[in-house]
Amino acid sequence: MRKYYINRLFILFAVLLPLFFSCRIYTALSDSENISISLPTWPPQENSFYPPLSRWKIVVTDYRQSIICYTTSSNIELEVQKNFPLCILAYPITLLDDGCECQYFYPAGYIYPSEKSNNALSWEQGYPAHIMNELYKCCKNSGASPSEAARYVSTFNWEKAASYIDEKINKSLSSSKFYNPWLCDMSRIMQNLSDQNFMSSLLSPTSCYTLSTDYIFEQTGIHIMSPFIPENQNIRINHQITVKKETPLILSDLHKIGIYVNFESAKNVLIEYIYIPIYNEES
Repeated sequence: MRKYYINRLFILFAVLLPLFFSCRIYTALSDSENISISLPTWPPQENSFYPPLSRWKIVVTDYRQSIICYTTSSNIELEVQKNFPLCILAYPITLLDDGCECQYFYPAGYIYPSEKSNNALSWEQGYPAHIMNELYKCCKNSGASPSEAARYVSTFNWEKAASYIDEKINKSLSSSKFYNPWLCDMSRIMQNLSDQNFMSSLLSPTSCYTLSTDYIFEQTGIHIMSPFIPENQNIRINHQITVKKETPLILSDLHKIGIYVNFESAKNVLIEYIYIPIYNEES
């Protein structure tokens, strides 16, 4: 179904080509520029119980390609094609008690071009950067040319989406139900983007509830951490984590053992013990 929607979108592009080509940012002579992007500090908060960082997994995606690399430095240097949409995802690869690596936390993100990012990756920007990354994947899988992919991705208002997510997170800081954009329905987002019928309401996850982290500790003995870094500060204050109904979630304290949580109702929470998956660089 997803491929059908993307293909239908490019039929629409064929009709609108003169309009898109009138925009100067898509000329073949577009200049390049060098940018330096700062990675988040680790641990994210002082006096925290975050596991030690092994390295960062960096995913850089533009209309031409997606590149994966690793670094332990505090910033990355890139040469980019000026004004062409690009996204960066930075996954913290952390160490378990036995020294093995794991990829548990959602990535920090950065979108280029941007007027508000201050050339720094942020946890709040991780989800919109993830959307752009998935959008480029859809373009490639649908057989779109690089120039078609660039035109398609740039029609979305990334600044507005990022601002919306920032605002929702900030408002939820004083609420027991924290806003976690990673609980949104990605399949619906991609479908509506391909139909050019995107609504900001799609960035508000549905069927979400709060689950007491004290209850989880009583049942399992594990002080869980949220994969979404900004939520962990809220957990320490309100002792609640936001979950999505009937959407299983792996939670852990990042020592060795984790739990598989499936929230069906306040009186029906299924919990299973698991070992934290070891990070495999080839996966």
